[in-house]
Amino acid sequence: MQKRGLIFRILAAAALAVCLWPAPLDENIFAVRRDRLRAQIHGQAILYSGSMETVGLDKNFYYLAGLAVSHAFLLLSSDSTDDRIFLDPSRVRLIPEQDIIAPPGISFLFDYRQIDVFLGAGLASDPDVYFPYSYSPPSDPAYLYPSCMAIEQILTGHPSVRRNDEGPILYPLRMVKDDEEIGLLQETADITGRGVLAGMRALRPGLLESDLQGVIEDEFLAWGASGTSFASIVGSGPNSLILHYEENTRRMEAGEVVVVDVGAEFARYAGDITRTLPVSGVFTARQREVYNVVLECQRRAITACRPNTTLSEVHAAAQAYAEEKGYGDFFNYSGWRHGTSHHLGLDVHDPSVSGAVLEPGMVITVEPGIYIPGENLGIRIEDDVLITGAGCVIISDIVPRQADEIEAVIAGAQPLSSRDDICRRAAAPACNRPGGALG
Repeated sequence: MQKRGLIFRILAAAALAVCLWPAPLDENIFAVRRDRLRAQIHGQAILYSGSMETVGLDKNFYYLAGLAVSHAFLLLSSDSTDDRIFLDPSRVRLIPEQDIIAPPGISFLFDYRQIDVFLGAGLASDPDVYFPYSYSPPSDPAYLYPSCMAIEQILTGHPSVRRNDEGPILYPLRMVKDDEEIGLLQETADITGRGVLAGMRALRPGLLESDLQGVIEDEFLAWGASGTSFASIVGSGPNSLILHYEENTRRMEAGEVVVVDVGAEFARYAGDITRTLPVSGVFTARQREVYNVVLECQRRAITACRPNTTLSEVHAAAQAYAEEKGYGDFFNYSGWRHGTSHHLGLDVHDPSVSGAVLEPGMVITVEPGIYIPGENLGIRIEDDVLITGAGCVIISDIVPRQADEIEAVIAGAQPLSSRDDICRRAAAPACNRPGGALG
């Protein structure tokens, strides 16, 4: 029994160490992020980590703490750099305290019930507490996210507290990526792109949409992804018209297109790439006509991606061309009119501030679409774009966009121009892995 108990203790320790171990980034980055938040508040800020078993990890908590751990609270103060994480004692009782190493600037406390004591001490001098609202104001618990509800449960014991929405302070910080985040997003885009390329090579009439999904997601895992950043969308024929189609149960038929909208998750960062593919391997004349309109919409939108531009202006650049070509009624309308861009980072739809101008370091998607119900024809093209001082860089260009190049990949030929471009790019990890650039 003693031996069995020891083995269980070792396994539990290993599991928790994985759970608590910091992100694959310089630990000091998280302290810098907390200091940036601290400089813009007065009083205290509190975040809840969520539950990886149920609702998932809260990305705001992870962004500031750099830890993946369930049922924990991060508490920081505007007048102290001694930040604290309060852990669930049921998850750490098997682990000696000295075996768990806290990141710089953080102290671990092994009973989250102690947060009331520390929170109360801070409230004695300043009643302000910041946390991300689900909606504003957080008056109806039915509309609160689980992380917000967990924080509210703590605050109800402190009637003097003055609530402040942390989002308008935290989200601008998350919108501008640091160099290490950009590197991880590039890696994630490369892995996502390799999955799309694998799917293109496997495509043929008669496959189930789920078969294609399996090929793509297996490739993600083969290149180090932990999974997908959202539910994969593989919609063929009439399903190409559905923006967030997730069933992926239909058998693909010759002469149709299939919209592949997928993303790998790597080091907790999200990828998001969409390509529309001809199931038969070659676009029909009509499909190619519409495809090229969408491609030009995207090109014009990407050209608009530069500092001091808004996402609305990026959208307008794409929409103007669709209207010019007579497709205005079908542009981005898939039952409802979706936007052309969103921010990308730890979340596939990273939080952002409406109307904010683009800045160097931001990463956004550009994904115009045209959906024609009468023809069962939906075409969407999406890439991930890094804003730079000079304009932008497409970080998902491992996957070709031109119709001829897509057909060449499906046929088994290598699009050499794209391969050369990728391998010249020093930040493309895929070029340095087994199997070559596009393998």
